[in-house]
Parts: sequence; C-alpha cells; structure tokens
Amino acid sequence: MIIWGCSKNSAPDPKNPITLSICHVYGHHTISPLNKLIEEFNSTVGRQKGVIIKVASVTKSKDIDKNIVASFRKEPGSLPLPDLFTSYPRVLNYLPQEALLDWKQHLTKEEIGSFVPEFLNDGTFDGKLLMLPIARSTEVVYVNQTYFDKFTSATGIGTEAFKDMDSLLAASRSFYKWSGGKDMLQADDLYNLFLISVEAMGGSMVKNGKADFDSPQFQRVFKAVAGTAICGGLSPYPGFFTDRMNTAELAVGIGSSAGILYVRNYVTYPDNTKENISLKFYPYPNFKDSNPTVIQRGVGLFAFKSDDERRNKAATIFALWLADKERNLPFATSAGYIPVTKAANEALDKDVQLVANPGYHEMYTTIGEMRKTYKFSTAPLYKSTSVVQETFESGWRRDLLNARQQYKKRVSAGEDPQAVENELVESTLKSLRRRLSNVL
Repeated sequence: MIIWGCSKNSAPDPKNPITLSICHVYGHHTISPLNKLIEEFNSTVGRQKGVIIKVASVTKSKDIDKNIVASFRKEPGSLPLPDLFTSYPRVLNYLPQEALLDWKQHLTKEEIGSFVPEFLNDGTFDGKLLMLPIARSTEVVYVNQTYFDKFTSATGIGTEAFKDMDSLLAASRSFYKWSGGKDMLQADDLYNLFLISVEAMGGSMVKNGKADFDSPQFQRVFKAVAGTAICGGLSPYPGFFTDRMNTAELAVGIGSSAGILYVRNYVTYPDNTKENISLKFYPYPNFKDSNPTVIQRGVGLFAFKSDDERRNKAATIFALWLADKERNLPFATSAGYIPVTKAANEALDKDVQLVANPGYHEMYTTIGEMRKTYKFSTAPLYKSTSVVQETFESGWRRDLLNARQQYKKRVSAGEDPQAVENELVESTLKSLRRRLSNVL
C-alpha cells in the first residue's frame, strides 16, 4: 500500500489545483495507455488532491531528449519546458542534476521501499533518485517452437540448446547447415549481449570509460559471437528479430520482453501462405560457468525541480499513483514490461492470470522464474553511450556481414574453414577496436 506523503502546508489545494505538463513515450505509434491513465488520475485522485496532468506530447524517446535539452537551454524555436518527462538515464549527460527533482527527498522510506530495489538502481546518481521507474523491460528468448521442432526431429538437438549461450550458438551453427543457409538466431542488442555476458562471467566490458577488449571474458564472448555470425547461425543483419521471425526466416530471437507486442502466433512465407506456430519462451542465456545475469532497462519518470514546493508534491502524488499496484501491474504487462513495485510482482508471481493477454502468460512465467535467481543489471552510463550502442548495432554488424561474404567465398574456393574463421574473427575485432577507439 503506497501512502501519500505530503505535509499540509506544501500540499496542492483542490480549490486551486496545480497543473503539470508531461512529455512521454507510451503510445506514440498507437493508442496511448498512459494517456488513459492520466485521464483516470485527473478525474479521481488528481481532482481530490488538486493536481491536473496535461499531456504536452507523446513521441519517441530520442525526440523527447532532443526537445527537453533544447527547451532547457532556451534555444530559439524550442517548446515550453514540461514539468515531467520520460527518458532514459542518458539524458543526464545533457541536463544538470540540480535542475531535477530528487524523488528521495519527496518519498517516505516506506514508499521507497515499495519499489523493487534493483529497479531503482538505473535512476540513482550520486545518491539521488532522479529517475523513478514506471515499467521495466528485460530480455528473454523467443522460440518458434513449430519451426524448431522440425530441426529437432532431423538432428536430435532439442531444448538443451537453450540451457546456456554456448549451447545456443552451437545449435545455431548446426541449424545453419541443416536449413541450407538460414540463421537460427538473432540477438537484437549485441551491445547488451556483450555487456551482460562479460559481467555474468565476473568481468566488465567498460573500465574507466574505455572498452576492455583484452579481458578473458570479452575475448571468450567475442570469439563465440563473431564466429557464429561469420560462419552462419547468428544473424548479423540489422533490424528487430520479430520482423524476420514473423516471416519464418528465424527460429529463435533474443530481445526485449516488450517485443512480444510484435510477435505473431503465425508466420507468413514468401509465397504469402501462412502457418500457425507455437511460441515458446526461455530464460536469457549466459555462457557456461556464469552467474545468472540479465539486463533491465526502460524509460523512467523525471521531474524538473520547482521553487514552488506544491508543484514538487503534485509530481510526487502523480508518480506514486502511477506506481501503485492497481495501475502499474496492468499498465506494465499490457506492453510486455515488468511492474516496478514489490507488491505488483508478488501478485504476478502468484497469479499470472492477472496479465490480461493470455498470449503473454508463458513469457511472464519465464520472467518470474528469472527473477528468483537472476541479477537484473543495468547498463553503465557514460557520455558516449548512444554512440557505442550504435557502433555495435550498425557499424559492427556491417563488418560481420562483409566477413560472412568473405568466409563463404574463401571456403568455397577451398581454404580451410577454421583458419578462415579465425582470421576473420580477428579482423572484425580490429575493426571494432578502431570504431570504438574514437568514442570510448
């Protein structure tokens, strides 16, 4: 039960309500579930407590960051600065911390304690809670079990392929040969894969602001991932796995739990025929001898600090109302996210039927199992985070595609496959070093 911590002399007045504007990302390409909640808030608790939330914009996160920074700097043509906005921690590279509300200063210990502790880590900086979690996503393994079963029948490789990353990559190579040159697996976020895999083995991909390419953990991940992308089995192509899984070009995808919005229970073949499929989920795979670790991410709620304490309290009232189990659980699970409070997650663990969409039940059961043993980690924040991610997801994927073409050509010409693989893995590592040396 979340309580409302407002002292009387600084609380908003229902007779003279406080209006706060918000820019957020939820529903910029569809009907906004957050806008519906805001309407509910304004007509209930907001009316009772004297708080009105006005939606200023619903758009992509990168656009919010750009607009917020421009407004804060009062650049010509910029929009009015909102009171509240959703963003990733990266926005703190461009905004001074002192301009933002420290939620800890306006929440009681009980209210802070109602949140899942790990979910607060991503928004805590220098002891200040600047980003309050609204909903968190994680990564899981999606499987077109219908397609994979055909592979199992032919090769004998079954669900043991999903027990760890080593087994999954090995199975992907076998699938490539069995299918006549189709990749089995795509990981949407290679950057996250490296961060988490290295961390799970006790290392750190980034040390003192620099990429550590020489650690044994990084070397192990790199050789396994690059080798499978070059030789076949792990897709080096850009884009989301859901696009390729929906056309039966892939059997397995590793991606955000929020990606479930875009996965269908059927596939469409090139001749436009369709086939119903069974969709299965497995926990995020780490390499052997790793501590179970997975990423947790998502935008959170920021507020600009006001000299008028009533406005700060108004922001807190709305934030706590949004985080309450009765709203947060259905809001988060409607889009493949994890609720942010202990109470909501405990309720979900006891009864997955609380998730309105029955097609999501197995995924949430899988996430619930992960929550028992996995560490939910966060990506480090540094000035060039976005550029580094783009390097992995764009530049390095191109390098892998080029290396795959070279591999095919050279092996077809009679060269030793293992020697060619080793050479091309090393060349793509040199390329990644070169690409990241300018930003890390």
